[in-house]
Amino acid sequence: MASRSNWTAFNHHPALEQDDLGRVGLKSESCSKLNSWSMMSSENRSHFSAKVLYARGPARALKVMGSAFEQFAGKKLLQLSDSTVAASQFNWLVMADPVNRVMMLGDATIPTKQEIHRHAEAAVATFLAAFLHPDQR
Repeated sequence: MASRSNWTAFNHHPALEQDDLGRVGLKSESCSKLNSWSMMSSENRSHFSAKVLYARGPARALKVMGSAFEQFAGKKLLQLSDSTVAASQFNWLVMADPVNRVMMLGDATIPTKQEIHRHAEAAVATFLAAFLHPDQR
């Protein structure tokens, strides 16, 4: 689990402006609620369910992204057989490296805004290499 300083740095890092978070469906209140939840003792969390947390967070995001990807496929912008799998793969292309670095190496590895943009652009390029509709190539 991330330390309190890692959560604070993530929630208030200058590279993460509210409009950037809003574009991906996050609100600062959501980050604060997750931060508060993660800092509770296990006894205080006993009434929370990991299934509920997953359903309200990652599963919800994957469903929204999957729906958007289905719409893009309907317009022949993407070609995919399973929108949920595509959404999960896109999610982890974007999140895996930055999250793992901060989680394992600490605050000093929090990416700058420029690093975030570079990483996101590379993730999109990789995703499109796999899922761009042939008519768009």
